[in-house]
Amino acid sequence: MPAFVVAVLLAASVSVDALAVGFAYGAEGTKIKALYAVIVGVICAAALWVAIFAGDIAKDFMSEWTQKIISFFILICLGIIKLVKRNKKSSDIKKNMSVSELAFLSFALSIDGLAVGFGAALTGINATVLLVSTLALTFAALLIGGWVGGKAMYKNVDLSWLSGTVLIVLAFTRLI
Repeated sequence: MPAFVVAVLLAASVSVDALAVGFAYGAEGTKIKALYAVIVGVICAAALWVAIFAGDIAKDFMSEWTQKIISFFILICLGIIKLVKRNKKSSDIKKNMSVSELAFLSFALSIDGLAVGFGAALTGINATVLLVSTLALTFAALLIGGWVGGKAMYKNVDLSWLSGTVLIVLAFTRLI
């Protein structure tokens, strides 16, 4: 398989969670600003970049299991917070993602990039294609997921529980 295709597929695998998270936020009525989606994409790509260049060394200090556990706890905490907060907001009020949520989400989505970067560092993958693809696909996935989730919210179906639930499910997928 051509190196370009492998790099894009790896970037897509890193960005799949961003699509689900975008949907979850959209379904609860939280708008993800384009600038925030860019910031998340840049942070995810930056984490991937660090992992590519430090992958061989860093893997000795953080096992794959440790990465999964960190990601699990971040996502499960965010999911529980979302479930608890859902009763405190009206379902017809549109709100923007807070900066603290942005930081937490960026870190959680970056964990996968660290794992992919570790593996990519060992295979000699085209780092430029991988980084640009990760940035673009994470940005697009967050916005598309948020748009689709927002459309679901306007069907007058109470999906405020979905955001926390999706994040909790994503947390448990980290342990698989």
